[in-house]
Amino acid sequence: MKLENFIIAEDIRFENGNKISIMGVVNDEVGITLPDDVDWPIPYRFGVFIRFTIEKADPVPMRFVLTVNHNNKPIAIMDSGFEQKDAFDIISLPLVINPFPLPGYGTIRFNIDIYNNETVLISESKEIKLHPLKQ
Repeated sequence: MKLENFIIAEDIRFENGNKISIMGVVNDEVGITLPDDVDWPIPYRFGVFIRFTIEKADPVPMRFVLTVNHNNKPIAIMDSGFEQKDAFDIISLPLVINPFPLPGYGTIRFNIDIYNNETVLISESKEIKLHPLKQ
């Protein structure tokens, strides 16, 4: 099993023709313009796009857990199973978290764990830094 894509963005949309659009792709930092007296948490929107390939010899993935941490403190967990109708070799997880209760500036870490029963098949993370932009 191999992780092909782990993309953090502002939005993910499903399009006609089995296409997925990913907008506002984030590298490793995001600047946000807010008033000095902002009342945290604020609603924000994150899209997390994860795609991985499965070889015939790989164990079958049965569930995934996406954990979101702010400054090393867990603030959101998404835990779900995979529904498998036929054999597959690519799995795409376009996950949109909206509204996301952003607790403040700092570091946001997105961690994805893919499981076969209790065995971890993949564990990867992506980190972004949120900082203020002056108005």
